[in-house]
Amino acid sequence: YDNLRVLIFRKYGATLTNTCLVTYREKVLRKQDGVSFFGGSKDKPAAFTYPNGSTIVVGGMDDPDKVLSAEYDLIYENEGTELNEESHETLLTRLRNGVLPNMRIIADCNPTAAKNWLHLRCDRGQAKVIYSRLTDNPAFFNDDGSPTNAGAEYLKTLESLSGTRRKRFLLGQRVGVENAIY
Repeated sequence: YDNLRVLIFRKYGATLTNTCLVTYREKVLRKQDGVSFFGGSKDKPAAFTYPNGSTIVVGGMDDPDKVLSAEYDLIYENEGTELNEESHETLLTRLRNGVLPNMRIIADCNPTAAKNWLHLRCDRGQAKVIYSRLTDNPAFFNDDGSPTNAGAEYLKTLESLSGTRRKRFLLGQRVGVENAIY
């Protein structure tokens, strides 16, 4: 879509640099796409710009002022469970650019505490869960279901985990205690 406005968002914008934006730059973008990146200024947020006028702005709740007056067609909350419901609902009010026919927020997350706000929104029918498993990742599993070399190595790591981490990262279960104080 020409002039599409997308926001990639995380609790702390700086954490995007060494997480999902690495994947975006190294495994999604191609040189022939003609995408350029602007690192941001006091007047303009950091963004990827496409030849057709579309932009992907990157940011975080650590600097919400750069989001509040903006209009987007699509918002991607990276590690959505890091945010709180208030932040999520604030972002919902930014879906008003009108270029994309079905404006929406997409969040990704690893399973976390069953009472996490994002899980509860899904349980209430306010959001839809689309489950993704490690076996869905072509970097780790072949079409026939067998692990790639990288997949076999990563499985060894996951299988070595214990307790809640094993249940979350290997088995995909919603476990853990949110806001626990020891």
